[in-house]
Amino acid sequence: MQEDHYQPEDSDTCFPCECYSIGSFRRTCDPLTGQCPCRSGVIGRRCDACSSQFAEVTLRGCEGTCGIIVLLQQAILQESPLK
Repeated sequence: MQEDHYQPEDSDTCFPCECYSIGSFRRTCDPLTGQCPCRSGVIGRRCDACSSQFAEVTLRGCEGTCGIIVLLQQAILQESPLK
């Protein structure tokens, strides 16, 4: 098998790992599943997403963007029927 590739058990084909360099600890993946080793909170086979839509993939894992969260909370409060 080629370096930085994986081959599922039911396949004769090798596929590139394509691990996301920021969200993954390294370029190599699991040789059967193709799962890359993700940083804290990072998800996806390639380690290219965060479970929260308000977070971004960084070299430290998934990190929230506080400014956006504060703005969203303010917007929700302004639309609240409990005013």
